[in-house]
Amino acid sequence: MPFKIKTRVYGVEELIRKMNKLNINMTSAAKRGLWSAGAFLEQKLKQKLSKKGTGTVYYINRKSDRTRWYEDRMHKASRYSTHVASSPGQPPALFEGRLRSSITHNVTGRAGRVLPNPGGTLDKVRAIVGSNVMYGYYLEKGAMINPYGDRSRITRLLPRPWFMVTINSNQRRIQTVIRRELKKEINKKVR
Repeated sequence: MPFKIKTRVYGVEELIRKMNKLNINMTSAAKRGLWSAGAFLEQKLKQKLSKKGTGTVYYINRKSDRTRWYEDRMHKASRYSTHVASSPGQPPALFEGRLRSSITHNVTGRAGRVLPNPGGTLDKVRAIVGSNVMYGYYLEKGAMINPYGDRSRITRLLPRPWFMVTINSNQRRIQTVIRRELKKEINKKVR
């Protein structure tokens, strides 16, 4: 996605102090926490994109040039299907599943970030959650489009927010997942 979301997890300063005292490898704990949070967000985003639409009904011709020879045997009803699009302001309705299947998460790390409050150093660890399908961004923000490649006709695609809504509604859960992974690392060391 061409936009970035940053979130800060509050309330982990005490956990970091404990980890420094116990000489725990915070990088691996942070990566595990962010990996779990990324997997959680990926699941929630895919659930958001799995809902049925409530907007306009479109008829889709499933017949292609390859099936022309088969046209005599095909029943007219089997050549056409319907798709119910999403209403503006609602998440995109599932059509082919390309956007939903492209959502993934990853964790990267870079050394050298100094922690301001508790002291010590920590690798700069990031979780990346998103999609490489460009129309996901256009669905999120809205756009001016040329339907079916017709340059003479420009139509406004109203936003169908799905990404930011999911991130914002799950902020607390993300923080809980990260804290849980840090506490697991502390409990391993204490035992």
